[in-house]
Amino acid sequence: MTTIRLTAAQAMVRFLSAQRIEIDGKKQRLFEGVFAIFGHGNVAGIGQALQQNPDFPYYLFRNEQAMVHAATGFAKMSNRLRTLVCTSSIGPGATALTVMPCAPSSSAQVRVRPSIPALVAE
Repeated sequence: MTTIRLTAAQAMVRFLSAQRIEIDGKKQRLFEGVFAIFGHGNVAGIGQALQQNPDFPYYLFRNEQAMVHAATGFAKMSNRLRTLVCTSSIGPGATALTVMPCAPSSSAQVRVRPSIPALVAE
């Protein structure tokens, strides 16, 4: 067996892109891509790992709150079977990743860790 040397970000992107879900005998991706805001904490790690994996698309956003709403909408339109990963650098905008989906009208669950993607799932 050969050893593959990866950074934490490369391993995470590889793991997320490899996740599959089987529906009626048909396999499809669980995570369709990444919504990202690249700040100082994300560019060197996650940004580089995403650039090295062109088969796992990423979409550049400018607002964390809009990013989470779009990911939640995608999950709901996919019958809660697929979703997108959201990531941003640590800072005041990252609070929007947790505050908005936790509103009483939303059923989304968001897991957030600083400089680690938030998984928006239903």
